[in-house]
Amino acid sequence: MDKLILPDYSRNQCAVAAEILKRFGVNNGNSSLNIINQSKKKLSLVVVDGLGWNLFSKTNVPNGIEARKITSVFPSTTATSIVSLMTGLSPGSHGIIGYRSFLKEVGSLVKMLEFTYAPSHSDHLLAEISEIEQMFNVKNIFMRLRQKHVKSAVLIPDFLVNTSYSKLIYRGAYDIQGYSNIWEAFLLYRKLLENPRIRFISMYIPDVDTIQHAYGFDSDISRESASYILNKLYSIHNSKRRYADAIITSDHGHITLGKRIDMKANRALNAKLDIPPYGDGRAPLFRSRENIAQELSQYNLRTFGRKDFSALFGKIDDVIAPSMPDVVGVPLDDSYYEYDFKLKPRRYPSTMKSNHGGLSAHEMEIPLLVID
Repeated sequence: MDKLILPDYSRNQCAVAAEILKRFGVNNGNSSLNIINQSKKKLSLVVVDGLGWNLFSKTNVPNGIEARKITSVFPSTTATSIVSLMTGLSPGSHGIIGYRSFLKEVGSLVKMLEFTYAPSHSDHLLAEISEIEQMFNVKNIFMRLRQKHVKSAVLIPDFLVNTSYSKLIYRGAYDIQGYSNIWEAFLLYRKLLENPRIRFISMYIPDVDTIQHAYGFDSDISRESASYILNKLYSIHNSKRRYADAIITSDHGHITLGKRIDMKANRALNAKLDIPPYGDGRAPLFRSRENIAQELSQYNLRTFGRKDFSALFGKIDDVIAPSMPDVVGVPLDDSYYEYDFKLKPRRYPSTMKSNHGGLSAHEMEIPLLVID
């Protein structure tokens, strides 16, 4: 596997958020991207989940799209990177550091996208304890734009509209619309571009990510789906250039998975852990008051201790620090690290062909596209 790519917090999703806010006269953080000219035209942000640079470079896209390579945050996973994109905050500042994160406030591992306990398949169980906004006191770009009287709209799949996670990242938007399929998404997107009241639009498209999980990032269907979506977006914006500029980017890329490693089988390691391994399969996190170097030495992982965390997660907020892990593992190959939180035997094995979360170039490098 290629060398590990550390996140560049002046040229990743945090910087994209800063560029969006700068367009509307809001100062928010450091960005060296300088991708958007000041203009009175409306602006849209389209997030194509899972569109890594490796996949983008194989797509058939028009010449009218300006493209540059940036990095994801770490871990390179949706639950973490979308929050950074919608707030401008590094993971060390917003506190969501993986699909499964440890929340000291509730003393539990939590699946952040579903806002529920790690072993559960029932969504939003934590809403009985607290609203997600109370646990993560972050100010997203929609709240900041509202303060400037800039009306924004969000376009996301139907199944995400009323989730706790969506409330956290989209709170403050003037309008939140759901769509049932990609064709309806493009229809609604076109209408929002034509709406004179809306000045900023954010659209999220999960299809490319879903397809890569099932078929692999190097499959024909993955390339076809990414090419179709990018060409359709270009076609829409090419007819609306007078009205709007567009930023198209992603949350992470994908890597084809190799060996699956069952961390539950490592009894010596688990005996020393305060809680089970968590985070993501490509970025396992460990909390332990003991030295676990020997127990981890059997794996092809590069380990990072707390002294290394600012290079991974950006600045660590004092409020977030108690919920941080003690050790982070990053695969040096294509392995995937699993820990099944169910006590019952798994009925069906995982069939994912590719995944993300780690520091490989495949996972970390993403495109930043501009249509203006």
